[in-house]
Amino acid sequence: MRALICVGLAALALGACEPAQTAPSQGQDAAAEDKVVNFGEDDAEMNAAIAAARKTLPVFWKHLQAKPDEASSLKVGLATSNGHEHIWVSDIEAKGDKITGRLANDPDNLPGLKLGSPVSFTESQISDWAYAKNGKLYGHYTTRVVVKHIDPAEAAQVRAMLSENPVESDAS
Repeated sequence: MRALICVGLAALALGACEPAQTAPSQGQDAAAEDKVVNFGEDDAEMNAAIAAARKTLPVFWKHLQAKPDEASSLKVGLATSNGHEHIWVSDIEAKGDKITGRLANDPDNLPGLKLGSPVSFTESQISDWAYAKNGKLYGHYTTRVVVKHIDPAEAAQVRAMLSENPVESDAS
């Protein structure tokens, strides 16, 4: 199973985070709201979202290079005993093929790791990207799938925070 960590809207509003999968948790209250939404490895809609995010990853790298101090995150698939947990990672640094960051949530099934733990990964492990601009959240390809599987009221609030399109247009 592909596990996706969910958090409440308070954490989503804090930056380029993932409301329905993972987001930077701030303090005990936000961390207590984490829940998991599972998708099978063969889920066509989720796999299409991941493929689209990977295809547009150059948009994320360009944004990170131009604005390294702004909130941005990558969702990374880390191996678990029964598949992968896709979790948001912040404080991204890329040096050659090595990418590092810190877990932006408490993981569900990654023993020895917790919120803030440093991790290293490759670009092939990236399943989504995100950043905030002008009050809207860009990227979040997988979030746009997950919102269909959460409480309708929360989903409406999440959709209101997402940009109309995952990638900025030239007019933005």
